[in-house]
Amino acid sequence: MTGFFDLAQIDAVAWLRAMPRSSVDLVVTDPAYESLEKHRAVGTTTRLKKSKASSNNWFSIFPNARFRELFAEIYRVLKKDTHFYLFCDPETMFVAKPIAEEIGFKFWKPLIWDKRRIGMGYHYRARYECILFFENDSDCMHQCGSERRVQMHLWFIEHTAHPIPTRYWAGTINRVGPAKEFRPNAYYGPNYPRLRQVKGEWDPHDIFHHAQSITSGGRG
Repeated sequence: MTGFFDLAQIDAVAWLRAMPRSSVDLVVTDPAYESLEKHRAVGTTTRLKKSKASSNNWFSIFPNARFRELFAEIYRVLKKDTHFYLFCDPETMFVAKPIAEEIGFKFWKPLIWDKRRIGMGYHYRARYECILFFENDSDCMHQCGSERRVQMHLWFIEHTAHPIPTRYWAGTINRVGPAKEFRPNAYYGPNYPRLRQVKGEWDPHDIFHHAQSITSGGRG
């Protein structure tokens, strides 16, 4: 059947960014999650590299640090009141769930896929996999954050994704420290003045904050 599906070999986030807003009915994804790295040297978790059990080049690891931008794009392209399923292991579940909820998804429950038959491998290898069940719920959007908040997330990801060096100290936005001294230049560099303007527009009362967060006034 011509046109029944399109197959693309491209970065998932880049692919989603090319899609129109609210144009997708369902997202099901099984990323090569980061926690599999610890088992690559033993057992049969070999699909991520060449080995005696697998001679093919398969997938690169999708790092946990990219979940925020992935979930934000999935939220953007999904239609309201539609579903998103994420295959992962229990370790990744504890990382992915709060990020997806922060973006605006409603988490329903983890589904357990019992594979029943599975080969030998590393110690206590699980024969099951978790499937996190989320909904792009219009009611949850009003309770958890608006669509404008998702746009803000995407803008922040674009402008603060890389460490900005300073003369003595630098850091990344996903590794903020509780230092007493506020170091905006280390985290945000030359983007900081513009980011303060955005902060003032979207969160003038500083509801979302941490030790090194952007403020519209006061510190720095």
